[in-house]
Amino acid sequence: MANINRFKKLLKDNSESLRETASKANLKAMHKYKQVSSLLSGTTMPFLSNPDLLNWSESITKGTASAYDKALDMEYLRSHIGGGNHRMFDGGHDLFSAWDRIKNTKQDDSNTDEIVNYVSSIWKDLTTKQGLPFFTWEKGNYDKYADWCSEKIPFVDKTYFYDLLSFDAFEIIGTSIGAASVFFGLKNNDQKKIAEVIGSMGVTSIASANPIMAVALIFITAYVVFIKKNEIKSGHVAKGAIISSVSVAIFSILGLPLLVELGIAIIVTTLVRKKVLENEELMNMVATQIQEIKQSSLNQYNTVTSSLTNSFTEITHSKYMDQLSKINYQSFKKITTGRYLSPATDSITQIDGICIEE
Repeated sequence: MANINRFKKLLKDNSESLRETASKANLKAMHKYKQVSSLLSGTTMPFLSNPDLLNWSESITKGTASAYDKALDMEYLRSHIGGGNHRMFDGGHDLFSAWDRIKNTKQDDSNTDEIVNYVSSIWKDLTTKQGLPFFTWEKGNYDKYADWCSEKIPFVDKTYFYDLLSFDAFEIIGTSIGAASVFFGLKNNDQKKIAEVIGSMGVTSIASANPIMAVALIFITAYVVFIKKNEIKSGHVAKGAIISSVSVAIFSILGLPLLVELGIAIIVTTLVRKKVLENEELMNMVATQIQEIKQSSLNQYNTVTSSLTNSFTEITHSKYMDQLSKINYQSFKKITTGRYLSPATDSITQIDGICIEE
């Protein structure tokens, strides 16, 4: 019996030791996750939206066109519609039309062959800059809308418009990483990280014309707020947006090799986070300055509004008095101002200080 009790005690001690070790390992892993997450937050999604990545991926997937690839390009090979952007117009590259073309390429292939070649052809196109259209456009209508948007909407040119109506592999990957980061943050109740990722997704989706990420962001935000009942603080969203904006600027302006730009972006965003966004003294000073500017603007607005109101009142009163002084005596016969007016009065009659001439 004594041996059994010692064995139970030994198991209990070991179990508690294992639990303590596991708890420490979990805390250490969470600490490492937060370090890496903070390091890469705001740089990963802008990095994946860089067009140079598509040049790299296209060089890997590029090969001799198969019969199935040529089937997708059938209309372009016949008419050369759209040139380099022909996928938007040739009716063979949106997901549904592409399947019809693949299915009708050969009469003797199996369903498995069709599925494998469909995925292969789609993947080749997804890893290029042109990507795939969400649906096929009639070229005349497309050109009309593209011209209107490029003329009427600032910073939207025809390239951006094309990108807005198409998608590529890295846009899907970037969106997936953003969604996974949010749900991982939900699992760990990291509301700060959730808000920062949402801010980063917002900036990246706009800068890279990624409608998939924009739509995903809407659903993710609704899920976080209305289903999980989490509060999204605007300050944390702004931090994520600022970090991503810095990354987007670096990838857009420098023109260096992609990995060099990535290293620079990580270093710069880390410095911005530590020295600016997490510097409480600096942020409080900025917040105070913003509040003072808002108060000054409000005071100026009130002053201008009051001045305009007084001017309007004076002008209105002056015009009213001018009109009133011209009113015929007969119009005041029924006005009771302490006494009735009589037509037998003098040519000038006073009514409560107002002189009216007959």
